[in-house]
Amino acid sequence: MKKYKKTNYKLSGSRAVMYDAQLLQIINSPDITIEEGVVSGAISGKRVLITGGGGSIGGALALKIAEYSPAKIILLDINENNTYLLYRDIMQIYKNCNICIEIASVRDKARVEYVFLKHKPQVIFHAAAHKHVPLMQVAPSESVKNNLFGTLNMVKAAKKHGAEAFVLISSDKAVNLNNVMGASKRACELIVKNEAGSAKTKFSSVRFGNVFASDGSVIQLFVNQLEQGEQLTLTHDQMERYFISVENAVKLVIYACVLSKGEGEIYMLDMGKPLKMADIAKKMSELYYAKTAIKVPVVCTGIRPGEALKEDCYLKNERVSIAKKGIYLVESNLNLNNLNSELKELKKLTFSSKIDEENIERKLFEIAKSAAID
Repeated sequence: MKKYKKTNYKLSGSRAVMYDAQLLQIINSPDITIEEGVVSGAISGKRVLITGGGGSIGGALALKIAEYSPAKIILLDINENNTYLLYRDIMQIYKNCNICIEIASVRDKARVEYVFLKHKPQVIFHAAAHKHVPLMQVAPSESVKNNLFGTLNMVKAAKKHGAEAFVLISSDKAVNLNNVMGASKRACELIVKNEAGSAKTKFSSVRFGNVFASDGSVIQLFVNQLEQGEQLTLTHDQMERYFISVENAVKLVIYACVLSKGEGEIYMLDMGKPLKMADIAKKMSELYYAKTAIKVPVVCTGIRPGEALKEDCYLKNERVSIAKKGIYLVESNLNLNNLNSELKELKKLTFSSKIDEENIERKLFEIAKSAAID
């Protein structure tokens, strides 16, 4: 019986864990090549702030950015344990790296302002977000507070303090708006677009699918179930998802700093073809029990609230062009004239002393859907 070998990707614990080459090949994520010299020019000697720095993407970003000799890396996260572990790992590898931790929530406008005044970040990668679809589906107010208004706090601070570049990490779930998490991410894209062009800061967003083996991913679930000798569970046998490697995700996020002209562009990685989760489960089982006759049953448990069978990478009215080999630029006509007033109304609902989740969700979807022009 074959155990999956975990290669740390220079991280301890379960954060950003990558599995062996055979397992990674299942997703067949097209690799992208970035111009290291150009990227280094955008990062080297700069003060770089990463929100959600203790998470899968934030952690992988920090490790990659450390290669380019930044003046400072500031890890901002509300999860002190994960962030500390990441800090320790980076310092073991890059002993001369100037890195510091700020335990903070992006929801806290005053705390965000304090961090900007203290560190004067020049480049911001905004990865902090609630991402679990079923959990956000039952708590729209939390998704709005953290994802939407947390992003607004960060964008306003970056603009006010004259940061050079700001990159929002979005999701393919921002396209068809099947759930609260996706709607909150679409609203974040609109916020970034709305603030672009009127500031020194080059604002942009990146949109990609599921990051392979990221924290809380279905890949981790399958591995855990196999290692416990359990059956594999799917919500539906026709469920499809786009997958990319954490390396490709990090390359795209960093490259957005170089590609952006400051117009709130949305960049998207070539994610290949969507994969059926049932096929992934089958292949993982075959790898795990290679050279044995053991077959692990796959059980469907039913689609959860907010889940969709398939996901798309761009809206029907969005125009897609090649920005760089393996990277696409996504553009559309938007009417953002009412966005600020709509956000004010949503803020009143969200931070009211009496939470009305249904009304908050309704308003969120109104904002997420209202800006696009055919």
